[in-house]
Amino acid sequence: MMDIRSNNISRPTGIWQPISTAGPTKMDITMNEELEQFLENAALCECREEAIRREAVLCRLNEIVKTWIKNVSCAKGHTDRTVRHANAKIFTFGSYRLGVHGPGADIDTLCVGPKYADRNDLDISQESILRYVDEQTVRSLNGCRVTDQILQLVPNIKTFRTTLRCMRLWAKRRGVYSNAVEARTASWDTLFQPFAYFQAYRNYLQIDIAAKNDGDLLNWKGWVESRIRLLTLKIERDTRGLVQCHPYPGDFSDKSKPFRHSYFMGLRRKQGTGPQQGKQFDVTRTVEEFTYDVYAYSSWKPTMWINVCHVKRNDIPNFVFLVESGPHPAKKPSAKRSLASAFPETETVTSTKKTKQDESK
Repeated sequence: MMDIRSNNISRPTGIWQPISTAGPTKMDITMNEELEQFLENAALCECREEAIRREAVLCRLNEIVKTWIKNVSCAKGHTDRTVRHANAKIFTFGSYRLGVHGPGADIDTLCVGPKYADRNDLDISQESILRYVDEQTVRSLNGCRVTDQILQLVPNIKTFRTTLRCMRLWAKRRGVYSNAVEARTASWDTLFQPFAYFQAYRNYLQIDIAAKNDGDLLNWKGWVESRIRLLTLKIERDTRGLVQCHPYPGDFSDKSKPFRHSYFMGLRRKQGTGPQQGKQFDVTRTVEEFTYDVYAYSSWKPTMWINVCHVKRNDIPNFVFLVESGPHPAKKPSAKRSLASAFPETETVTSTKKTKQDESK
Protein backbone atom coordinates (compact mmCIF):
# COMPACT_ATOMS: atom_id res chain seq x y z
CA MET A 1 0.00 0.00 0.00
CA MET A 2 2.67 2.46 1.03
CA ASP A 3 5.01 1.76 -1.86
CA ILE A 4 7.62 4.35 -0.95
CA ARG A 5 10.38 4.35 -3.51
CA SER A 6 13.63 3.16 -2.05
CA ASN A 7 15.67 5.86 -3.73
CA ASN A 8 13.62 8.54 -1.99
CA ILE A 9 13.60 7.20 1.57
CA SER A 10 16.74 9.05 2.67
CA ARG A 11 16.11 12.10 0.51
CA PRO A 12 15.25 15.30 2.43
CA THR A 13 11.60 16.26 1.96
CA GLY A 14 11.83 19.92 2.89
CA ILE A 15 13.06 22.28 5.57
CA TRP A 16 10.88 20.61 8.22
CA GLN A 17 11.19 17.10 9.52
CA PRO A 18 8.21 14.82 8.84
CA ILE A 19 5.70 14.42 11.67
CA SER A 20 6.35 10.70 11.66
CA THR A 21 8.38 8.23 9.63
CA ALA A 22 6.45 5.25 10.94
CA GLY A 23 4.50 3.11 8.52
CA PRO A 24 0.70 3.14 8.38
CA THR A 25 -1.39 1.39 11.01
CA LYS A 26 -4.26 -0.92 10.10
CA MET A 27 -6.65 1.92 10.83
CA ASP A 28 -4.66 4.22 8.53
CA ILE A 29 -4.85 1.67 5.73
CA THR A 30 -8.57 1.17 6.22
CA MET A 31 -9.27 4.90 6.21
CA ASN A 32 -7.07 5.36 3.15
CA GLU A 33 -8.99 2.66 1.28
CA GLU A 34 -12.28 4.32 2.24
CA LEU A 35 -10.97 7.66 1.04
CA GLU A 36 -9.82 6.26 -2.29
CA GLN A 37 -13.22 4.63 -2.76
CA PHE A 38 -14.90 7.94 -1.97
CA LEU A 39 -12.77 9.73 -4.56
CA GLU A 40 -13.54 7.04 -7.12
CA ASN A 41 -17.26 7.45 -6.51
CA ALA A 42 -16.87 11.21 -6.94
CA ALA A 43 -15.81 10.59 -10.56
CA LEU A 44 -12.63 12.65 -10.28
CA CYS A 45 -10.66 10.51 -12.71
CA GLU A 46 -11.05 10.54 -16.46
CA CYS A 47 -11.96 7.39 -18.38
CA ARG A 48 -9.40 5.45 -20.37
CA GLU A 49 -10.78 6.75 -23.68
CA GLU A 50 -10.28 10.35 -22.59
CA ALA A 51 -6.77 9.61 -21.34
CA ILE A 52 -5.88 8.08 -24.71
CA ARG A 53 -7.36 11.09 -26.49
CA ARG A 54 -5.23 13.46 -24.38
CA GLU A 55 -2.10 11.51 -25.26
CA ALA A 56 -3.02 11.67 -28.93
CA VAL A 57 -3.56 15.44 -28.71
CA LEU A 58 -0.22 15.96 -26.99
CA CYS A 59 1.47 13.78 -29.59
CA ARG A 60 -0.07 15.81 -32.39
CA LEU A 61 0.85 19.07 -30.67
CA ASN A 62 4.40 17.84 -30.32
CA GLU A 63 4.53 17.12 -34.06
CA ILE A 64 3.18 20.59 -34.82
CA VAL A 65 5.83 22.44 -32.78
CA LYS A 66 8.62 20.32 -34.26
CA THR A 67 7.44 21.22 -37.76
CA TRP A 68 7.04 24.83 -36.69
CA ILE A 69 10.60 25.22 -35.40
CA LYS A 70 11.98 23.76 -38.63
CA ASN A 71 9.92 26.18 -40.70
CA VAL A 72 11.07 29.09 -38.54
CA SER A 73 14.72 28.02 -38.84
CA CYS A 74 14.36 27.77 -42.61
CA ALA A 75 12.63 31.15 -42.85
CA LYS A 76 15.42 32.80 -40.86
CA GLY A 77 18.01 31.54 -43.34
CA HIS A 78 19.77 28.90 -41.24
CA THR A 79 21.82 26.24 -42.96
CA ASP A 80 20.25 23.00 -44.15
CA ARG A 81 22.01 21.11 -41.38
CA THR A 82 20.64 23.49 -38.73
CA VAL A 83 17.13 23.21 -40.14
CA ARG A 84 17.38 19.44 -40.27
CA HIS A 85 18.37 19.21 -36.60
CA ALA A 86 16.20 22.06 -35.30
CA ASN A 87 13.90 20.87 -32.54
CA ALA A 88 11.25 22.06 -30.09
CA LYS A 89 9.65 20.28 -27.15
CA ILE A 90 6.30 20.31 -25.39
CA PHE A 91 6.27 20.16 -21.58
CA THR A 92 3.20 19.64 -19.43
CA PHE A 93 2.67 21.05 -15.95
CA GLY A 94 -0.10 21.76 -13.48
CA SER A 95 -2.75 19.18 -12.56
CA TYR A 96 -2.11 17.04 -15.65
CA ARG A 97 1.60 16.72 -14.96
CA LEU A 98 0.87 15.96 -11.30
CA GLY A 99 -1.61 13.28 -12.33
CA VAL A 100 -4.60 14.77 -10.51
CA HIS A 101 -6.57 16.25 -13.41
CA GLY A 102 -10.23 15.42 -13.81
CA PRO A 103 -12.51 14.70 -16.77
CA GLY A 104 -12.62 17.58 -19.23
CA ALA A 105 -9.79 19.48 -17.52
CA ASP A 106 -7.34 21.58 -19.51
CA ILE A 107 -3.78 20.45 -20.14
CA ASP A 108 -1.26 23.11 -19.17
CA THR A 109 1.53 22.97 -21.74
CA LEU A 110 4.70 24.90 -22.40
CA CYS A 111 6.46 25.03 -25.75
CA VAL A 112 10.23 25.44 -25.53
CA GLY A 113 11.98 26.09 -28.81
CA PRO A 114 15.78 26.16 -28.77
CA LYS A 115 17.63 27.97 -31.50
CA TYR A 116 19.73 25.02 -32.61
CA ALA A 117 19.38 21.26 -32.71
CA ASP A 118 22.04 20.62 -30.09
CA ARG A 119 19.38 21.70 -27.53
CA ASN A 120 17.53 18.50 -28.40
CA ASP A 121 17.94 17.17 -24.88
CA LEU A 122 16.97 20.42 -23.19
CA ASP A 123 16.59 19.97 -19.41
CA ILE A 124 14.48 22.82 -18.04
CA SER A 125 15.41 21.91 -14.46
CA GLN A 126 18.90 23.32 -15.04
CA GLU A 127 19.35 26.85 -13.73
CA SER A 128 21.46 27.73 -16.75
CA ILE A 129 18.45 27.93 -19.07
CA LEU A 130 17.17 30.91 -17.08
CA ARG A 131 20.15 33.02 -18.05
CA TYR A 132 19.65 35.80 -20.57
CA VAL A 133 15.89 35.24 -20.88
CA ASP A 134 13.18 37.78 -20.09
CA GLU A 135 11.02 37.67 -16.96
CA GLN A 136 7.96 36.37 -18.81
CA THR A 137 9.93 33.38 -20.10
CA VAL A 138 11.23 32.66 -16.60
CA ARG A 139 7.68 32.60 -15.24
CA SER A 140 6.56 30.29 -18.03
CA LEU A 141 9.44 27.89 -17.42
CA ASN A 142 8.85 27.90 -13.67
CA GLY A 143 5.42 26.33 -14.13
CA CYS A 144 7.07 23.16 -15.42
CA ARG A 145 10.12 23.38 -13.19
CA VAL A 146 8.14 23.66 -9.96
CA THR A 147 5.78 20.84 -10.93
CA ASP A 148 8.67 18.51 -11.72
CA GLN A 149 10.45 19.39 -8.48
CA ILE A 150 7.30 18.60 -6.50
CA LEU A 151 7.14 15.15 -8.05
CA GLN A 152 10.83 14.61 -7.34
CA LEU A 153 10.54 15.63 -3.69
CA VAL A 154 7.43 13.80 -2.54
CA PRO A 155 8.38 10.39 -1.08
CA ASN A 156 5.22 8.67 -2.32
CA ILE A 157 3.59 9.93 -5.50
CA LYS A 158 0.47 7.77 -5.14
CA THR A 159 -0.25 9.07 -1.64
CA PHE A 160 0.52 12.63 -2.74
CA ARG A 161 -1.96 12.41 -5.62
CA THR A 162 -4.69 11.01 -3.38
CA THR A 163 -4.15 13.86 -0.92
CA LEU A 164 -4.09 16.50 -3.63
CA ARG A 165 -7.27 15.15 -5.23
CA CYS A 166 -8.94 15.41 -1.82
CA MET A 167 -7.89 19.02 -1.38
CA ARG A 168 -9.03 19.96 -4.88
CA LEU A 169 -12.42 18.31 -4.38
CA TRP A 170 -12.81 19.91 -0.95
CA ALA A 171 -11.89 23.35 -2.27
CA LYS A 172 -14.32 23.06 -5.17
CA ARG A 173 -17.24 21.92 -3.04
CA ARG A 174 -16.57 24.40 -0.28
CA GLY A 175 -16.27 27.28 -2.70
CA VAL A 176 -12.67 28.16 -1.91
CA TYR A 177 -9.36 27.82 -3.69
CA SER A 178 -7.13 27.01 -0.73
CA ASN A 179 -7.36 26.64 3.02
CA ALA A 180 -6.34 24.33 5.85
CA VAL A 181 -8.23 21.18 6.80
CA GLU A 182 -7.77 20.05 10.37
CA ALA A 183 -8.02 16.47 11.58
CA ARG A 184 -11.63 15.43 12.01
CA THR A 185 -13.51 12.42 13.29
CA ALA A 186 -16.50 12.92 10.98
CA SER A 187 -17.11 10.83 7.86
CA TRP A 188 -15.64 11.72 4.49
CA ASP A 189 -19.09 12.78 3.29
CA THR A 190 -19.30 15.36 6.07
CA LEU A 191 -15.89 16.80 5.21
CA PHE A 192 -16.85 17.26 1.58
CA GLN A 193 -20.29 18.78 2.14
CA PRO A 194 -20.82 21.56 -0.43
CA PHE A 195 -20.61 25.13 0.82
CA ALA A 196 -23.98 26.93 0.77
CA TYR A 197 -22.56 29.60 -1.50
CA PHE A 198 -25.85 31.19 -2.50
CA GLN A 199 -26.89 31.61 1.11
CA ALA A 200 -23.60 33.09 2.26
CA TYR A 201 -23.97 36.56 0.72
CA ARG A 202 -26.70 39.13 0.22
CA ASN A 203 -25.22 40.54 -2.97
CA TYR A 204 -23.66 38.98 -6.03
CA LEU A 205 -22.26 39.98 -9.37
CA GLN A 206 -23.66 37.93 -12.23
CA ILE A 207 -21.41 37.63 -15.26
CA ASP A 208 -23.18 36.33 -18.38
CA ILE A 209 -21.33 35.34 -21.53
CA ALA A 210 -22.51 34.00 -24.87
CA ALA A 211 -21.25 33.06 -28.30
CA LYS A 212 -22.64 31.80 -31.59
CA ASN A 213 -21.67 28.13 -31.30
CA ASP A 214 -19.99 25.60 -29.03
CA GLY A 215 -16.54 26.14 -30.48
CA ASP A 216 -16.64 29.90 -30.07
CA LEU A 217 -18.18 29.56 -26.61
CA LEU A 218 -15.41 27.21 -25.48
CA ASN A 219 -12.73 29.70 -26.52
CA TRP A 220 -14.63 32.70 -25.15
CA LYS A 221 -15.34 30.91 -21.88
CA GLY A 222 -11.69 30.05 -21.32
CA TRP A 223 -10.64 33.65 -21.91
CA VAL A 224 -13.30 35.13 -19.63
CA GLU A 225 -12.46 32.71 -16.81
CA SER A 226 -8.84 33.82 -16.96
CA ARG A 227 -9.99 37.44 -16.51
CA ILE A 228 -12.48 36.92 -13.66
CA ARG A 229 -9.67 36.63 -11.13
CA LEU A 230 -8.49 40.07 -12.21
CA LEU A 231 -11.98 41.50 -11.67
CA THR A 232 -11.84 40.26 -8.07
CA LEU A 233 -8.53 42.00 -7.50
CA LYS A 234 -9.68 45.20 -9.19
CA ILE A 235 -12.85 45.50 -7.11
CA GLU A 236 -10.91 45.02 -3.90
CA ARG A 237 -8.31 47.48 -5.13
CA ASP A 238 -10.80 50.17 -6.14
CA THR A 239 -12.72 49.89 -2.85
CA ARG A 240 -9.48 49.96 -0.86
CA GLY A 241 -10.10 46.46 0.41
CA LEU A 242 -13.42 47.33 2.06
CA VAL A 243 -15.37 45.10 -0.34
CA GLN A 244 -14.40 41.43 -0.48
CA CYS A 245 -15.19 39.25 -3.49
CA HIS A 246 -15.69 35.50 -3.54
CA PRO A 247 -16.04 34.03 -7.06
CA TYR A 248 -17.95 30.78 -7.36
CA PRO A 249 -15.46 28.17 -8.66
CA GLY A 250 -17.58 27.08 -11.60
CA ASP A 251 -20.19 28.19 -14.10
CA PHE A 252 -23.89 27.64 -14.72
CA SER A 253 -25.92 27.18 -17.89
CA ASP A 254 -29.51 28.06 -18.64
CA LYS A 255 -30.71 25.13 -20.75
CA SER A 256 -33.32 27.32 -22.40
CA LYS A 257 -30.59 29.60 -23.78
CA PRO A 258 -27.95 27.67 -25.73
CA PHE A 259 -24.34 28.80 -25.98
CA ARG A 260 -24.51 30.81 -22.76
CA HIS A 261 -22.79 30.54 -19.39
CA SER A 262 -23.12 32.49 -16.15
CA TYR A 263 -20.64 33.12 -13.36
CA PHE A 264 -21.28 34.54 -9.90
CA MET A 265 -19.21 36.49 -7.44
CA GLY A 266 -20.32 36.98 -3.83
CA LEU A 267 -19.78 40.47 -2.41
CA ARG A 268 -19.62 41.63 1.17
CA ARG A 269 -18.13 44.34 3.32
CA LYS A 270 -14.85 43.41 4.92
CA GLN A 271 -15.38 42.07 8.40
CA GLY A 272 -14.63 44.59 11.11
CA THR A 273 -15.67 47.60 9.04
CA GLY A 274 -19.03 49.21 9.76
CA PRO A 275 -21.40 51.44 7.79
CA GLN A 276 -20.50 54.38 9.98
CA GLN A 277 -17.42 54.90 7.84
CA GLY A 278 -19.76 56.32 5.19
CA LYS A 279 -17.86 54.90 2.24
CA GLN A 280 -19.54 55.10 -1.15
CA PHE A 281 -18.28 52.42 -3.49
CA ASP A 282 -18.35 53.11 -7.20
CA VAL A 283 -17.51 50.04 -9.27
CA THR A 284 -18.76 51.37 -12.59
CA ARG A 285 -15.30 52.02 -13.95
CA THR A 286 -14.02 48.80 -12.45
CA VAL A 287 -16.60 46.78 -14.37
CA GLU A 288 -16.04 48.83 -17.52
CA GLU A 289 -12.31 48.23 -17.26
CA PHE A 290 -12.95 44.51 -16.82
CA THR A 291 -15.25 44.26 -19.85
CA TYR A 292 -12.84 46.35 -21.91
CA ASP A 293 -10.04 43.90 -21.07
CA VAL A 294 -12.28 40.95 -21.91
CA TYR A 295 -13.23 42.40 -25.29
CA ALA A 296 -9.52 42.83 -26.06
CA TYR A 297 -9.45 39.06 -26.68
CA SER A 298 -7.32 38.49 -29.78
CA SER A 299 -9.83 35.99 -31.23
CA TRP A 300 -12.93 38.03 -30.37
CA LYS A 301 -15.89 37.87 -32.75
CA PRO A 302 -18.93 40.17 -32.93
CA THR A 303 -21.10 37.24 -31.79
CA MET A 304 -19.23 37.02 -28.48
CA TRP A 305 -20.57 39.18 -25.66
CA ILE A 306 -20.40 39.60 -21.91
CA ASN A 307 -22.70 41.32 -19.41
CA VAL A 308 -22.05 42.10 -15.74
CA CYS A 309 -24.85 43.07 -13.35
CA HIS A 310 -25.73 43.10 -9.67
CA VAL A 311 -28.22 40.52 -8.39
CA LYS A 312 -29.66 40.11 -4.89
CA ARG A 313 -29.58 36.76 -3.12
CA ASN A 314 -33.32 36.19 -3.53
CA ASP A 315 -33.10 37.04 -7.22
CA ILE A 316 -30.51 34.43 -8.18
CA PRO A 317 -31.80 32.81 -11.43
CA ASN A 318 -33.67 29.53 -11.08
CA PHE A 319 -31.35 27.62 -13.42
CA VAL A 320 -28.56 27.94 -10.84
CA PHE A 321 -30.46 25.78 -8.36
CA LEU A 322 -31.06 22.99 -10.83
CA VAL A 323 -27.42 21.97 -10.32
CA GLU A 324 -26.54 23.65 -7.01
CA SER A 325 -26.92 21.13 -4.18
CA GLY A 326 -28.12 21.93 -0.70
CA PRO A 327 -30.78 24.35 0.53
CA HIS A 328 -31.12 27.73 -1.07
CA PRO A 329 -32.98 30.94 -0.22
CA ALA A 330 -36.62 31.41 -1.10
CA LYS A 331 -36.98 32.30 -4.73
CA LYS A 332 -38.53 35.47 -6.07
CA PRO A 333 -39.03 36.40 -9.74
CA SER A 334 -35.56 37.00 -11.13
CA ALA A 335 -34.84 40.70 -11.39
CA LYS A 336 -31.31 41.66 -12.30
CA ARG A 337 -30.28 45.05 -11.02
CA SER A 338 -27.69 47.56 -11.92
CA LEU A 339 -24.61 47.88 -9.80
CA ALA A 340 -25.97 51.11 -8.34
CA SER A 341 -26.72 49.68 -4.90
CA ALA A 342 -24.83 46.50 -4.20
CA PHE A 343 -24.88 47.29 -0.48
CA PRO A 344 -28.16 49.12 0.19
CA GLU A 345 -28.17 48.08 3.83
CA THR A 346 -25.09 50.13 4.61
CA GLU A 347 -24.02 52.32 1.74
CA THR A 348 -24.32 52.82 -1.97
CA VAL A 349 -22.19 51.28 -4.67
CA THR A 350 -22.61 53.68 -7.55
CA SER A 351 -22.58 52.26 -11.05
CA THR A 352 -24.73 51.58 -14.05
CA LYS A 353 -25.71 48.29 -15.58
CA LYS A 354 -23.54 47.09 -18.41
CA THR A 355 -25.80 46.59 -21.43
CA LYS A 356 -25.50 43.44 -23.50
CA GLN A 357 -24.32 44.07 -27.00
CA ASP A 358 -26.93 41.91 -28.63
CA GLU A 359 -29.45 39.86 -26.65
CA SER A 360 -30.60 38.09 -29.77
CA LYS A 361 -27.22 36.63 -30.66
